[in-house]
Amino acid sequence: MRGRKSELGLCLGGALVAGPLVVDIDAAMVRFGRLVHSLRGDTVVEDESLSERGELFRQGVDLFLDNWLLGAGPGNFARATGLVSITGKLRPAHNSYLEVAGEMGLVGLVALALFGLTVFASLWRSQALTPRTADRNRVLGAGLGLLALCLMAATLGLLTFSMAYLMLGLALAIGWQARLERPLVG
Repeated sequence: MRGRKSELGLCLGGALVAGPLVVDIDAAMVRFGRLVHSLRGDTVVEDESLSERGELFRQGVDLFLDNWLLGAGPGNFARATGLVSITGKLRPAHNSYLEVAGEMGLVGLVALALFGLTVFASLWRSQALTPRTADRNRVLGAGLGLLALCLMAATLGLLTFSMAYLMLGLALAIGWQARLERPLVG
């Protein structure tokens, strides 16, 4: 994308023009404000989805604090918190990190952190060992895509979402392929 700044500018300009036509900014800001107030415990939220997420967050933190070392057991978040939604069903966590913390405790969080560091180190090494700019850009793009997925995991339970694993595999494959493109020395 370094050599395509005009194309990037055109896309961003188009998004700025089309955005207000597609997204209701006022409604999005009101909903975000409700979420923040709900998490701080300031107000009662009329939005059931947000109030459930706020309550899931609070119960997930309590679950982790009660079972901080080994957690409540893999797959037990919904049962252990016992939050029943408006539809009458147990609710899973809407936060992958909180789900790992509640279900697997500190042991799971350490394993998740080590896994993340291993992926990061692999992509960093691919970036460093790749002489071609095009390959470095592909590795950077794949890494930024994984970063976006990691941010999304804070609001969604992605542990059983197959697209997350496809993205992870694709990013690592791009990194590996970029390293193979290195010219032979000698």
